[in-house]
Amino acid sequence: MDDNEIKVRFAEVLKTKLHETEMTQKQIANLLKVSEASVSSWLSGTATPSDLIVIHRCSKIFGISFFEMCFGKGAIDGQLEGDLNKKFEEIAAGKWEVTINLKPTK
Repeated sequence: MDDNEIKVRFAEVLKTKLHETEMTQKQIANLLKVSEASVSSWLSGTATPSDLIVIHRCSKIFGISFFEMCFGKGAIDGQLEGDLNKKFEEIAAGKWEVTINLKPTK
């Protein structure tokens, strides 16, 4: 899955959830403490939140998992999603320090 597909999937989920909850862009922006322009760019599929905690808060507002918010329902195997979501909840609660080590492929 490339970056553009992730942006499109996030946009689709966000649009669906805003429609289901009858929430406006302004309301979700206020809840997430981001600009309306940011929400607009997410909805158009040109960007995604740069902060994982914003995605996490968004998923909590809509009552879905972090991974469903990012990739859509059923995009990840149920057991794996549960395990990853539990770990992400621990990270969001400050129980883990996360470092990323990027290496070029050979």
